[in-house]
Formats: sequence, C-alpha cells, structure tokens
Amino acid sequence: MDKSLFRKEILARRKKIYCADTDAKIIEQFQDSDLYKNADWIMAYVSFGTEIYTHDFIKRALADGKHVVVPICNIEDHTVTLSELINFPDDLEEGHYGILEVREECMRIVDPKKLDLVMVPGCAFSPSGHRMGFGGGYYDRFLETINDDCITVALIREDFIFDEIPMEEHDKSVQFMVTETCVNCCPIQEASFKMNVTEAIRYIEATHKFGTRLGLESMGRLLDAMGNPQDKLKFIHIAGTNGKGSTSTMIATILTTAGYKTGLFTSPFLEAFNERIQLNNQPIDDDSLVAATIFVKERIEALMEEGEPHPTEFEMVTAVGLQYFFQQRVDFVVLEVGLGGRLDATNIIKDPLAVVIMGVSNDHSDYLGNTLAKIAYEKAAIIKEGSDVIVYPQEPEALKVILDFGASKNANVVLVNPDDISILSHTTHNQTLKYQGDHLYLDGFSLKLLGDHQSLNCLTALEVIALLIRKGYPVSSSQIKKALAAVVFPGRFEIFLEKPVVLIDGAHNSNGIQAFVRNMNQYFPNRIINLFFGMLEDKDIEESLSYLVPVASTIHTLTPNSDRAMPAEKMAALIQDSYGKSVDFYDTIEEAIKSIDLTKSDEVNVFVGSLYMIGEARSLIRKHLL
Repeated sequence: MDKSLFRKEILARRKKIYCADTDAKIIEQFQDSDLYKNADWIMAYVSFGTEIYTHDFIKRALADGKHVVVPICNIEDHTVTLSELINFPDDLEEGHYGILEVREECMRIVDPKKLDLVMVPGCAFSPSGHRMGFGGGYYDRFLETINDDCITVALIREDFIFDEIPMEEHDKSVQFMVTETCVNCCPIQEASFKMNVTEAIRYIEATHKFGTRLGLESMGRLLDAMGNPQDKLKFIHIAGTNGKGSTSTMIATILTTAGYKTGLFTSPFLEAFNERIQLNNQPIDDDSLVAATIFVKERIEALMEEGEPHPTEFEMVTAVGLQYFFQQRVDFVVLEVGLGGRLDATNIIKDPLAVVIMGVSNDHSDYLGNTLAKIAYEKAAIIKEGSDVIVYPQEPEALKVILDFGASKNANVVLVNPDDISILSHTTHNQTLKYQGDHLYLDGFSLKLLGDHQSLNCLTALEVIALLIRKGYPVSSSQIKKALAAVVFPGRFEIFLEKPVVLIDGAHNSNGIQAFVRNMNQYFPNRIINLFFGMLEDKDIEESLSYLVPVASTIHTLTPNSDRAMPAEKMAALIQDSYGKSVDFYDTIEEAIKSIDLTKSDEVNVFVGSLYMIGEARSLIRKHLL
C-alpha cells in the first residue's frame, strides 16, 4: 500500500469529518475508564493534525493529580525522552508530537520505566491496534524502553480505523483503543467487523474437537506468542476433586470486598459461558470476551502457520482469561485447576502467592490414575519450589503424597484443622460459624453456603486469607464477615422455594453426593424427597446411587446436556434393576420441572447431579416456578 496516497486519504477525510465534540467524547470515555483511573504516571502526546486534541485532557489529568509527562522528540536521531509537566505551559502548541526543548520552569526529565500508561498517537489504526504515523517512528522506538507492565493505548476516531494500513518495520501495535463508543482491548474494532459474542463462544467451544491434551508445551507456546501475561499476575492456585469452586468463590469475594481488584477463573459454567472468567465477582462482559478471544485467536493462527498444533478448548479458555486479567491489571487471580494439576494448562504459572489443595478423591481416573495416591500426586504437582501451601483435610493415602511432594519442593505446608471452625447454628438460609486460627479470629459470622462441607471450605478460604495478611495484603475482620455473609455460589445446595422446597445441587461424583445426602439429612429429615437425577456416564454412578437411593421417596432420571451423559432411560433401568424401585424418566428437564406439584407444600424436590444438567435446571426453575 502506498503510504503517501494513504496519507492524502487521511488528510482529506480529516477535513470532511473533524468534530471537536467527537474528540471530547473520546477523552471523556478514556477518563471514565479503569485504564486512566488506575494509572499514576501517564505519557500524553501533544496533538498533531489528525490526532485527538489532547490539550484539555492534559489539563484535566494535572488537575486530577496525575503525573503527566510529554515527549521531547529529537528530530535528528528519532529518539524520545520524557519530561514531567509541573504545570501546564501557556505556549504548549498544537502541531508537534512532543516538545522540542525542556523548559525548566515547568518540566523535569523522567525515567520511562516509571510509566503506567502511554498514550500513543497515530493518524490511523488497524483493527488489531497497529499504527500509522506521519513521523519517523519516534514512538515505536520509544515503546521498546518502557516496562512490560506499562499499558499502551490509542485515542482514535472510529472513522480512522481501517481494515488495512501501510506498515513499516519499526511499527508497534497498542494494547487498547479508545473511540467515541467504546473502551476496550485491541482488536475490539476487528471484533465488530468479524465476531460477536455468540460467535466468539462458538469459536472457543468448537475447539472441543481437539480433545483433552494434558501437558504444558502447547500452552507455553501460546502464552509466549501473547507476551506471557501470566508472568505479570499474582495467583492463588487451587486444585482438588471437590470444593474448588466454593472455596475459590469465597476467597475471591473476600478479596473483592477488601477493595482488591480480583479475577476468578473457574469451570464449568452453569448458565452462561462468561461465568468462567470473572472480575470482582462479575462475569466478563461480552465486548471484553470477544476482544480477548480475537487476540488469542490471532496468535493461534500464527502458530498454526508455523506448524504448531491447535490448542485445546481448555487451553484456549485459560489463555483468554489470563489475557483479560492482565489487561484489567488485577491485584489477584484466584485460579482454579481444570483437570488434575501437574499437566493442567493453569500450571503454566511460575510462582503463586498461595497453593491450595482441596479434598482429593477418585475422579477422572482415566487421566489421573486409578489410585488415590496417583491422583493426589497429579494435584500436588501444582506446588512450586518454596510455595506456601494450604491443604484441606485428606485421606491418609492422599495426605502422605501431598506432604512428600511439598517436602521435595521445600514448601511451607499448612494443614487445615477442622477443630478451628465450629457451626454455632444453621437455618435453610445460612449458618453461623466461629473460626479461631493461629493468625485470625472470627466469632459468630454468617455464611450463606449451607452444610458441614461448606464450613470446611470456608475454613480453607480463611487460612488462605490469613496467609495473604501475613504476606502484607491487609484484610480486616469486618471485611471478611461482610463478604461471607453475602457470598453466593449458584448450583450448590441452592434453595429456590420453601413450600414446597425446590433446590438444586451440582454434586457430580460420589464425594459430592455424600455431602449432598448429609445436607438432606440435616436440613430436611423425615420429609418426602422427590429426586430428579442425571449424571455423566464416566462418573462413579453405582457408588453415588448407593448414597442417593435410600433418601429418595420417588426417583426421576434426566439426561444431562453432554455427549458423555448416561441417557435417562438407561439410568432408570439401572436403578430399577439394582434397587427394585420404580423409576420414571423425562425426555427434557423442562418437562421434569413442570411436573412439580406446587400444592404439596411439605415435599422436597431436588435436582442433583451433573453441572451440565443443573445449569439448565436453574434457568428453567426461574422461568417456570419463580
């Protein structure tokens, strides 16, 4: 593409469409964004030609107490140095990328490594954030001198984003673009041309065809291509068979309540894919999901052109989450392992603030091993050299493996002591607990999550928070109590109605089923229990049924929405043959929900089993019964 002709097109378009109000909208968008709010040292350019008029922004930033620096451009060698504005010079002129000389009364030289954010000028940008400028590449060369953590952002009118722009060897792309209608990660504009959120999720889920591939090589190559965002984040890394989701949610809620910007990476989702990647307990917004997906997709396509295999679905989701958390500059990421630990994509991280090993039981034996010791080893292998490790109460066989692995890594291991927490009282709305650990004491606090197992999950979360406090991250007792009183974890012994009771529980293996049965005996003894049950065929179905069937008055089977599901009719036949009980099955979850008799106020209707079933049930219960 001829750069001179493109430049003429830019200038002609500028004359036709320039609008000061548009510039003002872009500046306002930028100053309302977390990009601006979280930055202390900001490099701002002085407007030139087609660029956004920045003088008013510079004045406002100074008034906000920001450290504002401007470039001093050397025309001869195309270099940039920085000067902080002590006040706004009256003779700061439009018409330069930067200032041509230092004026001592209003400026002082600044080290580029101080910068939190660099505003990068350009007369045009591509959808993926590549810049075309009219100068000699001052900024492109300058960007090589800044910290890896420094954010680069372009303020640009949508009319100056082109599908293709002339490129030069020195050109650098920006991480974010701000227009009159959006603030988001590059390539957000490309997203509007090529992908909406439905298409982004469909693209991610389509990678399911690449199967499960344990190992870190593919993940490492992808993250290298992305600039290794994980190396710039702080992690609480959580593995285990049961309790990961509840414990992760409690930790994230406490940290968010304490004022920390907190990412949460979890799986699977119940009702919407966005639930898997959360910021301050809110699912990732659609625009950010699309933008991060395209960012990762571009890197994958480049790797595949070099002959590398396509990442798996979980690797793709993990990469999208890490990119989003990096862009949001979170204080912590609560990172839940997907499968196992040793070869799980999340284990690419290097030095977590805390490692948590939740309860280990037999699950995914085709991948992790057919003994408790082998499974425990896979999960313990997220422990890094010198890690601080919190270990949930374990079976002796699993505990020995975890302790041996921790010792081999010189880890500091804390064993969760069940005696440190006690249940003072409980209702179907919450339970009141008391916690007394070595470093933290909480008397009479409320927890919305129900059951003995949730009190132990809470205890584990509190041990993590106590560890973070010891590491210098303040969290007050009042903040902890406020968080735990409010924390919700949909789909885990979640009660929607009380007369009759309608509840759901995502217990999807034998350990989870045992915890569910204990809850039923504790909260609903001697009641008529209508059980709606569905499970994946590769789970420990027969053992799970041995706990479930005795507490059920009537049994109805369902087929979870998964290609691994045991069909409802087959499940019904298994229960009838094994237990001699009459069982009916439903073709759809909606039919099952509509079958509930709301006039039988003393009965308890429970949907239990695979999360692939529970999520759909949750949506339909709210639609038909609430």
